[in-house]
Amino acid sequence: MPDGSSSGLSLFPPLAETRFQLEKLAELLQWKDAPQLRHWQETLQHAEARLQQAKVRIAVLGAVKSGKSTLLNALLGADRLRRGAGILTSIVTRVQPGEISRAHLRFKSKSLLDRQFQAALAFLQSSDSSLPSCELDHASERQSLLHWLDEQPVAEDTSHFGEERAFLRACLVGYSEAVGYLSNSTEVQTWSGEESYQHQAWVEQDARAVFLEDLLLEEPGWTWQGTEIADCQGSDSPNPLHFVQVQEYASRSNLLIYVISSRIGIRQADVRLLRNLHQLGLADQTIFVINLDLNEHEEQADVGRITEQILRDLRQCGWQQPHYFTFSALHLLLQRKLELTTREQKQLEFWQDHPVFQISANAWKIFQEELHLRLVHQQSQTLLAGEWSHWQRLHRQVSEFVERLQATLSTENLDWEEWQSELQHRQRYLRYHEQNLQHTLKGGEKKWRQHIDHGVRALFDRQEGRIWSSLERFLKQLELTSPKDNFSPNIQSMLWVQEVREQLLRWVVDEINVSLLPEIARLRSEITVLVNQAVEPFFEVLDELQQKEYQLHSRLQKGSLSSIESPKVYWQFPEIEPISFTTTLAFQTPEQLRSWLLYGQSWFRALWRKERNLQREFHQQSQRELKRQLLENLDFDVLNYQENLKYRYLWSGTQQLLETILVCWQESARGCQADLSGLLGQLERLRSERKQLMPLLLQWQSNWRELSIRSLPV
Repeated sequence: MPDGSSSGLSLFPPLAETRFQLEKLAELLQWKDAPQLRHWQETLQHAEARLQQAKVRIAVLGAVKSGKSTLLNALLGADRLRRGAGILTSIVTRVQPGEISRAHLRFKSKSLLDRQFQAALAFLQSSDSSLPSCELDHASERQSLLHWLDEQPVAEDTSHFGEERAFLRACLVGYSEAVGYLSNSTEVQTWSGEESYQHQAWVEQDARAVFLEDLLLEEPGWTWQGTEIADCQGSDSPNPLHFVQVQEYASRSNLLIYVISSRIGIRQADVRLLRNLHQLGLADQTIFVINLDLNEHEEQADVGRITEQILRDLRQCGWQQPHYFTFSALHLLLQRKLELTTREQKQLEFWQDHPVFQISANAWKIFQEELHLRLVHQQSQTLLAGEWSHWQRLHRQVSEFVERLQATLSTENLDWEEWQSELQHRQRYLRYHEQNLQHTLKGGEKKWRQHIDHGVRALFDRQEGRIWSSLERFLKQLELTSPKDNFSPNIQSMLWVQEVREQLLRWVVDEINVSLLPEIARLRSEITVLVNQAVEPFFEVLDELQQKEYQLHSRLQKGSLSSIESPKVYWQFPEIEPISFTTTLAFQTPEQLRSWLLYGQSWFRALWRKERNLQREFHQQSQRELKRQLLENLDFDVLNYQENLKYRYLWSGTQQLLETILVCWQESARGCQADLSGLLGQLERLRSERKQLMPLLLQWQSNWRELSIRSLPV
């Protein structure tokens, strides 16, 4: 694995080098407290903070047991990620660089946990009235409910609600251990160093994993600064909401690594996720890892055969020319681990003479090179979006300041009045444009709000919008399965409700999200372009001002910074996690299900008294009522999501974008106004030392010029 200090990707190395050179300049001039130098250093700090937020994201996808976690552990060089909590694990494990190992676990709030617990409890109580009520913070009630779940035999009709029973049991068993981390708001528990391994116990066991909402690891083994790599849930998870989280994280990622086990190949769950990714327009961002099981493949020919089969399956999913690598993640992990068990040591020794060893080693090397190049490219794209231009402007400001200082030290007569007059002129000029920029941003808010409102309304229009047309297709196609003779009416009602819920969630994932997420990205892009068009002239003012000064004062040689054309500034929409339509829907669902169920039971009892063809009429009426109730509740959910999308996501992100742009313009404007008050008191001292100082400034200037040339984006 490359060392992060050399080959690993860095958060734009010129920032650190620029800070070092500014410190050298302050040391040369003995101006460590000069306001101008402090301003430039603050500008660098703000740029680093913004870049810290602009993560390059890598999503590791694949089915359960395909080797996703093993691949991440191979990249980290240690067993840091483990899975095993089954259907209840609903988090994406994110990994970022860190000086030491840290695990940040975000726990659910008490209110969220209580809502989920009571919804599952109410669902089961509808099928069995003997199921006791329970409040999680009452130990006696927890014990009573747990005893009931353990003692109650699982009948054929109640076995269909295994997920609800498993959820309740996990909450009851793990609550006493988790309660210390729960509060009215989300709490984050951090473990560092050796203690960071404690996070594994929380994701491996259902009775603990059920309380988690997010997991972030900081790892020194992950050397690519400014990036985040995530181990996503398996594509074959039975919970539709897990699939949603995978889909959403993938749609926000810059690179997807899809892991396929050579032993199992592509499964039906893989086909579904791969087709989703293709529909989301993520094909070009996806690379495949065929994870070799060296115990299964004895010869190179066998590897070639299974590889060709996997490639044929990928082509059927839409990838005509898939970009893939074939290697053993486990073998590479064992090679990188510092400490091996006796079993692992013997396994590694056995594999050294394996016929496929060299294929795996070569593919791993090429995979690392490809990963590095893609990350460098993605980061340079981020820098070209604004930060590199901002840094280049600062670089010119410092260059101009030093140029003018050299010119002043070289002359016999000080013309302080000329400097002061020019400073005042610049201040008036830039103050005028700053006021105009603020008026432009304020005046544009109404137009940008209208654009967001129009775009979102078009998506959710009842007549022509994609979302409602898709939901109405679902309602037309919805057909309940035939009732079973051996099921009681209330159990049958519950089964239908659960059946509709699962079908709806799957429809939202497979039909709605694959069209909604790209449309949201399009709206985000449109509003970003409109904002950039409005502010572009004001950044051109700064560049023109500095170019004019360079023509008058610069002594830089041909080929230096003055001859480098500035890239066009393009400010990107901030990193905000999209609001999930599916999750919003799922939060509303438990109450809807209960209302449907109660209606079905009361209606069935009325029919029973009339002695009609109960089963057929119950089936028909239940289907009509479920559709009616579903339509009513979807009306509410769609409207709620529509407003959240407009104000909590698109407009909130736009406001953050405007604030960032204004701050950056003000930073650059202040940088154009060299603060000469500190210079006046020191100028005579500097003039007396100019024989020693001038050669040092020339050498510093040469290093500064080299920094600009070395720092050109890839």
